[in-house]
Amino acid sequence: MSVAKRNGSWYICGKIKKCNGTCCSYTRKAKGAKTKKDAQMFESHFLKQYQEQSAYAYKITFKALCGEFLDNNVDLSKLLFERREMY
Repeated sequence: MSVAKRNGSWYICGKIKKCNGTCCSYTRKAKGAKTKKDAQMFESHFLKQYQEQSAYAYKITFKALCGEFLDNNVDLSKLLFERREMY
C-alpha cells in the first residue's frame, strides 16, 4: 500500500490477499486526487470496496445461486436448434 506521484498524477499500488490465499497486485490512478492525503483516501476507499465485493461472493448460498441461474436460464434446446439451422 503505497502512494506515489508520477507525471503530475497520483497513483496507488500494493497487494491484496485473496480468500484462497493467493496475492493480487494492483496499480491504479487516484482520479481526482490533488494531494497525497486525497490519494490515500482514494486507496482506502478502493480497498474497502474490494473487501465488500469479496465478502459478498461468499455470502450467497448454493440454493440462492441455483435459483438465480434457473431464473435467468435460456432455453438451451432452442438456442442449439437455431445454431444448427445457421450452418
